[in-house]
Amino acid sequence: MDEKILEAQAGFNRIVDFVTGEAVGQEIAVVELRIFRDLLGLGRVLLELFLKTVGTGHVGDTLTRSDGIVMRYLRDSPKQYLSVFGKIVINRAYYLSTEGKGACPLDAQLNLPKRLYSYLLQKWMTLCAVRVTYKEASCWMGEFLGLKVAHRPIERVAQDLTPAATEFTDLVGTPDASEEGPILIESLDRKGIPMCKPDPNARKSPDKPGKKKQALVTATASVDFRESRPVEELADCIMGDGKKKSGHKRTRRNKPHHKLIIASLTDDKDAMMEKAQRVAMPRIHDKTQYKAVVGDGEKKIWSYADELFPGWIQILDIIHAKDKLLIAAHLHYPKGSDDAHDYVKERLLALLNGEVDSVIEDFAITLDDGTLCKSKVKILRSKVLGYFETNRGRMRYDEFLKLGLPIGSGLIEGTCKNLINDRMERSGMRWSPEGAEAILKLRALHLTDHWSDFWEFSIAREKRTLYGSYPLSQQETTFQMDILRVA
Repeated sequence: MDEKILEAQAGFNRIVDFVTGEAVGQEIAVVELRIFRDLLGLGRVLLELFLKTVGTGHVGDTLTRSDGIVMRYLRDSPKQYLSVFGKIVINRAYYLSTEGKGACPLDAQLNLPKRLYSYLLQKWMTLCAVRVTYKEASCWMGEFLGLKVAHRPIERVAQDLTPAATEFTDLVGTPDASEEGPILIESLDRKGIPMCKPDPNARKSPDKPGKKKQALVTATASVDFRESRPVEELADCIMGDGKKKSGHKRTRRNKPHHKLIIASLTDDKDAMMEKAQRVAMPRIHDKTQYKAVVGDGEKKIWSYADELFPGWIQILDIIHAKDKLLIAAHLHYPKGSDDAHDYVKERLLALLNGEVDSVIEDFAITLDDGTLCKSKVKILRSKVLGYFETNRGRMRYDEFLKLGLPIGSGLIEGTCKNLINDRMERSGMRWSPEGAEAILKLRALHLTDHWSDFWEFSIAREKRTLYGSYPLSQQETTFQMDILRVA
């Protein structure tokens, strides 16, 4: 132990000597990086000093299990441990019973993880992985911590966390009514995720090989009344023209209260929707003035809304309506042209002013006036006109705006876009069901305020699985847990 203390003191003195000597005259960025790298090295020494201090967990020649089985000390067993400071070796006293069952008391005392990687490193690895690709996460570990962690282990750690993420989401409680807004919003969406081609030796799947598989995403949040804005300004914002007009002041978007995302590719969709209902209904309180479901035009989504959220206002996401207008515009004009832009803008303004019937009538006239060929007529009828007719009642945007209701899922941060598109639909990406499910569930937690709480829950969950209850304190002279006790 004394050697480690001296090594730590020497490491600290080297940093001080560098800062007051060699570093003088160098650029601050160079000095900052050198200090950071040296501090990582010092951290590894201090962690090793800590392990020297706690010892090997040797508690005597024998241990007696709670079921009466005696375990005898056999030897010290080394375990590799990759911390954020680098790899170290932890020596633990190993006990073995005559039945061949072994245990290391120090593992439970320190709550060592099942895998090689420390919990802090796992948390940082997965935090990177839910934001960027696994390979980029691996590069980040090398760039910031100087660690060589391949992308495959990061992927396995993420997949290991899937059950914990599901369990944690199920246990999230109902927020206090005093922290809620007057409008309760349930956002429903389905999004395709590009899948890997299946193993030719595996059982055949109903999904086409290499095609997209639909993930269901629900988001529950309460919000405050939206700020009133001129329809023209709102249309510019939806069209992406807001930045071009300096006269428009950028409106600050209200932050949703206690957003909870439930997302899955593999879970039963009916069970997921029932879970979303169980989450939402207890959040209705005396100050709840409106309840609304926001979604795209998919019939299954609104079937769920009718069944599980009866009486709630149904709002078709304005962004999906705009996308349908784009399809119609491109039947007349080239993509990206000013004419296509103006076509969409004109009809979007009509929708916002409550003139959905006039927009539908315009499409109906176009079907018969001979301006489009037969193939384009078919597209307009099936992909646009039918969509607007089916969702007419969900496009009463003038009424929704007067009530201060949101008319797009953007208020809860474009759930599917942030959750799926930004991470899972990058160029060339293909997913296995297990890999997609892991990222969906972890990213859903990352996009809310639950990430840190989830990690505390996950660590405690694995601790219960591996070790049961833990020692009452580090100062206890006897080792206590529900499986072992000192003889």
